Amino acid sequence: MKYQGGKHRIAKDILQIIFAERKPGQWFVEPFCGGCDVTAKVDGPRIAGDSRRALIVFWRQIAEGWQPELVKSKRAYDALKAGGGELAQQAWAAVGASYSGKWFGGFVGYGKHRNGRDYQKEAFAAATRKKESLADVTFYALSYDLLPLPPQSVIYCDPPYAGTTDYGAAFDSESFYDWCRDKAKEGHTVFVSEYSAPADFVCVWEKPVTSSLNGHRAHKPAVEKLFKVM
Repeated sequence: MKYQGGKHRIAKDILQIIFAERKPGQWFVEPFCGGCDVTAKVDGPRIAGDSRRALIVFWRQIAEGWQPELVKSKRAYDALKAGGGELAQQAWAAVGASYSGKWFGGFVGYGKHRNGRDYQKEAFAAATRKKESLADVTFYALSYDLLPLPPQSVIYCDPPYAGTTDYGAAFDSESFYDWCRDKAKEGHTVFVSEYSAPADFVCVWEKPVTSSLNGHRAHKPAVEKLFKVM
């Protein structure tokens, strides 16, 4: 399932770097779990958090075997956007039934498009096949700075990127960077995905990628980077 800023295409690449430093039994914590593309590919004890409660409810219920109902009309989409229905179904409309997984970024439609693709069904398949891999994840609907952290965890952060399209609310990157530094000083191993970062964050991996905010805009080149907080 596409999610704005999701890492489904590069999750395996960045996890090779992270796994090289993860010890047996060490907790893996993802404070900005989003589409769960990374957490779903990790074994062992895991915590996934996000400040959007509806999204966390969605993933909890997916892990329990729940399946979303496809959104069949713009009217139904707008009703869910306005707060109608269950939280998990709201999250499905916000991501699975929206262009490129941008939170309520426009109704993607129902059924096949002219190009022969059915975007909702593709998102449905991608989300529901994560059931088994998320079954033992501990989920929290909390901001990154309120998330409970087991001692000496491996923390992977994929925050809203500085200077890019926002996620519905302003994000204080500088406060986030300070939090990362504090966690590293406490003994956690902290990795951050970003296009750029402060000088004391060491780039340990990078790869050119393409991205777009919706299906009608041209793709934009960028270099995804993984930083380690020293």
